[in-house]
Amino acid sequence: MDEIQAIFFEECAEGLTAAEAGLSAMAEGDTGSETIAGVFRAVHSIKGGSGAFGHAALLGFSHRFENLLDEVRAGRIAPTASLVKQLLGAFDVLSDHVTAARDGGSPPADAAMMAELDRLLESGGAAAPSKATPPEAPAVGDEFGFSPVAVELTELDEDPFGFAPVAVALDDLDGPSDCDLKFADEPGPPWTVEFRPSRAALANGAEPLLVVRELERLGGVVVGVDRSRLPGLREIEPGEGYLGWTLELPGSIDESELRDCFDFVAPDSLIQVARIQPAQPRAATASPARETSLPGVSEDRPAVVREPMNVRVDLARLDHLLNLIGELVIRNSVLADRLSSVDQDKVELPQLLRLTRQIQDSVMGLRAQPIKQAFSRVPRLLRDLSAETGKAIELIVTGENTEVDKRVIERIGDPLTHMIRNAVDHGIEPAAARRAAGKPETGTIRLSAEQKGGRIIVRVADDGGGIDRARVRAKAVERGIVAAETALTNEEIDQLICAPGFSTAETISNISGRGVGMDVVRSNIEQLGGRVEIASVPGEGTSFTMILPLTLAILDGMIVRLGGRRYVLPLGTVVESVQPEPGQIQQLSPGREVIELRGAFLPMRRLHRFFNLREPEPPPEESLVIVVESDGAGLVGLMVDTIEDRREVVIKSLDQNLYPIRGLGGATVLGDGSIALILDIDAIVATAPVTRATKGLAA
Repeated sequence: MDEIQAIFFEECAEGLTAAEAGLSAMAEGDTGSETIAGVFRAVHSIKGGSGAFGHAALLGFSHRFENLLDEVRAGRIAPTASLVKQLLGAFDVLSDHVTAARDGGSPPADAAMMAELDRLLESGGAAAPSKATPPEAPAVGDEFGFSPVAVELTELDEDPFGFAPVAVALDDLDGPSDCDLKFADEPGPPWTVEFRPSRAALANGAEPLLVVRELERLGGVVVGVDRSRLPGLREIEPGEGYLGWTLELPGSIDESELRDCFDFVAPDSLIQVARIQPAQPRAATASPARETSLPGVSEDRPAVVREPMNVRVDLARLDHLLNLIGELVIRNSVLADRLSSVDQDKVELPQLLRLTRQIQDSVMGLRAQPIKQAFSRVPRLLRDLSAETGKAIELIVTGENTEVDKRVIERIGDPLTHMIRNAVDHGIEPAAARRAAGKPETGTIRLSAEQKGGRIIVRVADDGGGIDRARVRAKAVERGIVAAETALTNEEIDQLICAPGFSTAETISNISGRGVGMDVVRSNIEQLGGRVEIASVPGEGTSFTMILPLTLAILDGMIVRLGGRRYVLPLGTVVESVQPEPGQIQQLSPGREVIELRGAFLPMRRLHRFFNLREPEPPPEESLVIVVESDGAGLVGLMVDTIEDRREVVIKSLDQNLYPIRGLGGATVLGDGSIALILDIDAIVATAPVTRATKGLAA
């Protein structure tokens, strides 16, 4: 039960994310039926599971919340701005209930919100009187001090007159009932549902009749029961499931609502959902039972297709599988090093490498999730910050369907929150200041994601006043972060805002001022093997860019040599390689060199000097320059000794064993068992005084 309940809370987290996204869309003016239905389904699923696991407080609140959403979904209550605001408040209480149930804590105080939900139901969504605040509903209990509980009266057996059993909730008797049938505006033909639980359903603690009653609550009618597998009385096993049901439901019901009823049904159960085609009316009498159909179901009904099954997999298992694939990649490298090309063909090593890559891509596909899961909380956060600061802000989101590794989504939430807070509090100016600067009063924050080669680029940009570098420097000197006499470039000053304990806020508020924020952004991103870039133009705005690896496990690499050691250069950044000729490399100033390439001059870095290698550096004419493309600097040349091979490598983190080293993104094991360090191209290029390639640069 603990494992099943853990799955329930995972689904609660997904449901809360979906509900928050839907409510945020409603707050922005999207009150379409699909948006409202999505919020309803999310709350409905949470309610259903909470009852199954005995979370009475969560069940009671989610049921009351669901009742109001049902009225909004049916069009009987209009989704006005004031109502959506109340729904967002109810969502916050629901989130607290889920957290309390998951962590075993005390349920939140929800009496006031429950009373407000009841008032909205009774008043048809009317706004509360402006002069009086609705009193908090008193807790109801008896003289012995027992807390109220949600009670359901359930008739388990059919009565003598043949009526199907129903479930009635006490708190529904004086208000809108879940059992009300809605006959208006059916958009399509009626539904037919066939349900046969797995044979071991009862043994695993399932109750199939709860599913049947949930379908009946939606207006379903049982039209057939399959008893063909029911054995004699002596052969009956109490833990086995022998029956199957066929129900018909109104066509006005959304298909997703039907499938929500099966959220906690074992995956090996038979679940078939289809519409009854109006051109093929039901026969007057039931056709004889066959092995492929259930008794009481018309033979004229169109064939239905068995539902595809979804399986939840613990991310740790995928991590373990990916580690095994990494070991397989290493073994492939060993074979490639030890076998001649003829022997490789004999053992079909190229085919093995191709299959390994396909398996790797499949596993990475399982781990990949749209980044909108991380973006979904931003609109709500931004509305709260806008209300608190009094600043009008427009959010523009692009690239939210970009897929990234699940671990990235888990770790990117806090950095996003801090960057949005920073943009609102420090970036966007007050309305008066924006008017004086000739800007629209409404500020703009752009949140974007895109994939470039083997990297994911996530950017938060605002059109505010930019970084006040003089103030940042003064604060850094005041706090002892830098010495007063230290000479700093604009880029170095911008990076100071990521220093631990740094803040330019004069007072501590709910948003900022404690010196904890941008340092969290940088540390979290660096732990993922990425980095943060800051760009600011005074008076025009600031952008924070997170550059993250697309995958956290395996990459295509180019093996290069430096001073007798082997390093791995990510192949996705490589454009070309060049062997310099005399005079092709020119020095502009100490530490700054360029290489002339087809009439353009590219900045260049000597990796021997960058890593302070002890071995002597060969002359440029005996070396190679590898042209790579970086996000911030464009094309840059990196000088290495030689290129040795191209190989898939498994990334091993250095963080657990070594302190972070600028310019290194990890390590790998090569085919001969030796260790090779993986170069972080963007970090190497970012430390160089880089200029864009230009035409006709004079020597």
